[in-house]
Amino acid sequence: MQKRHQSITSFLLERAKKMKSVPGYRKLWIEAQDEGYRCGKNQVQRLLQEAGYRSCTALKPGYRGNPPIFRGLQK
Repeated sequence: MQKRHQSITSFLLERAKKMKSVPGYRKLWIEAQDEGYRCGKNQVQRLLQEAGYRSCTALKPGYRGNPPIFRGLQK
């Protein structure tokens, strides 16, 4: 189970890095479903929270105030 969670978490964080926008857990959940991972929205949200990932919400259309936080993945 732990290995499966690590696999899903690494996939989600890599996919989030590749996207131009800052995706939330719902968009990343859809990406995981499309790739064949069997997981629920709540599981994706929990795994991202445990990894320290935070998306940001737009205050105005087209405005992104804070960049996403990728703890442990920065070089």
